[in-house]
Parts: sequence; C-alpha cells; structure tokens
Amino acid sequence: MRSFASLLVVIALGASSVQIVGADTSSARALYTDALLRERALRHDLETRRSGGPEPALLKRMRTLVKSYEQMSRQFPSSAYMDNALWQGALLAADAFWTFGEAEDKTTALEMFSELGSRFPKSSLVKDLPPHVKRLKAAKPTPVPALTAAAPVTTAPAGAARVATMPVSSRVAPSGRVTNALKTVKREVLPDALRITLELGEEVTFRSDRLDAPPRVFIDFENTRPVEAIKDATILFPDDVVQKVRIGRQTESRT
Repeated sequence: MRSFASLLVVIALGASSVQIVGADTSSARALYTDALLRERALRHDLETRRSGGPEPALLKRMRTLVKSYEQMSRQFPSSAYMDNALWQGALLAADAFWTFGEAEDKTTALEMFSELGSRFPKSSLVKDLPPHVKRLKAAKPTPVPALTAAAPVTTAPAGAARVATMPVSSRVAPSGRVTNALKTVKREVLPDALRITLELGEEVTFRSDRLDAPPRVFIDFENTRPVEAIKDATILFPDDVVQKVRIGRQTESRT
C-alpha cells in the first residue's frame, strides 16, 4: 500500500514488444492473481464481521492466505510477482496482528518484511518497509477476547497511528462518516503515454495491482467516496489503450 494525494496511472504507448512467457511464469501469475482475489473476499469479511462472530475462523483464513503468499514466493523465486507476494502476505499478517493482537502474527509479518528486503533488495517495495517494521516492533500483543469467548471485538491497539496496515474500520471518522472524496477523473493524451489522473480531496491509503481476463488495473481507495457527479459511473473512451474507467463502491468506506 502507498499513500498519495493524487495518483497518476501512466500507460506507455511505445513500440510493441513480444514477451515469451514460460509455464513457470504463467503459473506464478495465476497463483498470485488467485491469492489477490481470495484476499479481497477475506478483507470484505474482515470489515463486515460482527462482534462475537466467528473470529477464530477468520483469523485462520488470514493465516492460511499469508502462508500461501510465502509458499508461492519460494516456489517461484525468480518470478517478478514474488516480491509483491511477500509484501501482500506481510501486510495481511500485520493486519491480523492489529485486528486480533496475537504475537504470532506480528512475528510472521516482521519475518516476511525482512525476507522481502533480503531476497528482493532491488524491489521498489523495499523503501516502504521501515515504517511498517518500526511500528510493528514497537507494538505489544493485546489478544482480542472474542478469540476465546463471545465478547465485543476491538480493532487496532489503542493509540495506534493511522497507517496502511490498520484495519479498515479504524480509517473512518469516529462518527462513521467517510472523510475523503474522489473528485474527478481526468484523461490526458501525451506524446508517448496516456495519463489518467484521479483527484482526491486529501491524502489517501490505497491498494493497487494488475489483473488479467480482462486486462485491467484495480485501485482500492480506503475511507473514500466519489462525489455525486461520478458515483457508480462508467466512463468510456472510444480509442487508446484505456477503454473504460469504472468507479464502484466496494464497501461503505472503500471505493
């Protein structure tokens, strides 16, 4: 996850290229894409869980998916997707810790962040490791009572900062009101690129990735709602590499 006030998605329109993709690369991409889809469903369940609900089962699902990310990174060590797999797994383990307070998940997150830095030192994600690692190391385990008995569920440890690894519920204002707005979607045709600019009211936490079938880029903005003029809009373009921009509300606090 990264945080910016305005996100630029630039897609080059240069000379065509042909890439020969081997079976291993295809398998790694398929595994990673499947894991991302599983994580989106899991995070939806995490956001919508009720106090006294089946938290042990939810935590088990989170840990299983974290393990899947770690295992695929070892199965396909040379794949370009595997630094991202470690990153996703580490963030998910960290979110499990912030949500349920179990020391095991804090340890897993720190180990995967460390593994990402050591195995993929040239990854663009490495520069984002320090704040996550620092915050995790400073946090104390505080197990949530609902894991062992039916009791109200808390979210992140008291006083935790609003950063990328916090549960979604803690990114919304105390009143439950979403505080950020997606204002406009702009399109610019440049000499060698097509630029899509998403303008937001304030700095925002987001998650992004690329998927196939059909090929697309998805960007999930936390604590964000589009203004009325573009709410649930589908913006079509007659030509160029970007043919459509769809704005959807994934949950009550995510766009």
